Amino acid sequence: MRILSSLLLFGSLAGCIAAPFEGPGFEDGAVLEGPFIVAATHTKILDGGRFRDHLDAIKRQQDNHDGFVGRSLRTQLPSQTRWTMSIFDSEESMLLFVTEGAHLQAMLDSRETIEGVRSAVWTVENDDEFPPSWSRALDELDRQSPEIPWE
Repeated sequence: MRILSSLLLFGSLAGCIAAPFEGPGFEDGAVLEGPFIVAATHTKILDGGRFRDHLDAIKRQQDNHDGFVGRSLRTQLPSQTRWTMSIFDSEESMLLFVTEGAHLQAMLDSRETIEGVRSAVWTVENDDEFPPSWSRALDELDRQSPEIPWE
């Protein structure tokens, strides 16, 4: 019976789960006006410990980065597939973030931590699109970066 219960619990956990958006644009009382730049990534992890270390450092960098609005992370259980979605107030802010600090270090270490990455960037123009949905992010990834490197 215990094995059956464990299998049922594991089965109910299988699939994709996404964390709610967090960041300065999603704190109580935050009122922001767009447009916003959204960046999404899709990757497969090779080294979970190092990936988590990089992810924690990137979150700290985001939280201290001018122009950062928010993030959501998505995972597919039980696989090592992960997605990120980050929102910035401008393309300049996003590009500065990507090319410095913890994010730059994660990119430099990517050969040892991930099997490949897909990415997409788009603009959210109005309140009806904010926050962007994971459905939209997946569509943008498929449109802008259709090849999945690890398949």
